[in-house]
Amino acid sequence: MTSRQRLHDDESGITLVELIIYMSLAAVFLLLVSAIFINGWQSQTATADRDRATGSANAVSASLQQSARNAVALRTVGDHTLVATVVTSATTIQCRAWRVSGDALQYTTSDSAPLDLDGEWTTLADVESATFAPAAPAVEDVPTKSVDYTIRFQESVTIAGGLAPQGQVDGDPAGVTC
Repeated sequence: MTSRQRLHDDESGITLVELIIYMSLAAVFLLLVSAIFINGWQSQTATADRDRATGSANAVSASLQQSARNAVALRTVGDHTLVATVVTSATTIQCRAWRVSGDALQYTTSDSAPLDLDGEWTTLADVESATFAPAAPAVEDVPTKSVDYTIRFQESVTIAGGLAPQGQVDGDPAGVTC
C-alpha cells in the first residue's frame, strides 16, 4: 500500500482548469502590455510628426524673415505667391519667391529679373494652406510696403507674421524689382 499511496503523492502537476485560468491571466496581462506599447508607439509617432512640422515651420519662417531683412521690394501674386527682390551685395539683387502648389510650399530663386514664375520650383515643406497678402491695400504685382502671411503646416502647426522690406541697394531701388 505504501507504494500505491506514494504514486498518488508524487503526482504533482496542474489540472486542465488551472491551465485555463493561468492562460486567461497571461492573456489579460499580455493584452494590457500590448495596449500600453501601442499607445506609446502612437504617441511617439504623433510627436515625431509634430516635431517634423515644427522644424519645417522654423525653416520656412527663417527663410522668409532673412529674405525680408535683405529685400528692397515685396509683392504678392494672387494670395498664394510671394516675390521678394533681395539684395545680395551692394549692387546686385536676387529674385526669390514662395508659393503654395497643392499641399506643398515651394521656393524658387533667380539671379536676374524678371523672375520666371513658371520655372523650376523646390518644395520646402508640406502644408495644409498658406496665404500671402499685402498688409495695406495694394495693386497686384506692384511692390508693397509690407506683406502678412499665414502658413498652416501638418499637425496643426501654424506660423503667421508680417514681412517688410529692409534692404538697401545702391542706386534707385524702385527700378529694381523682380
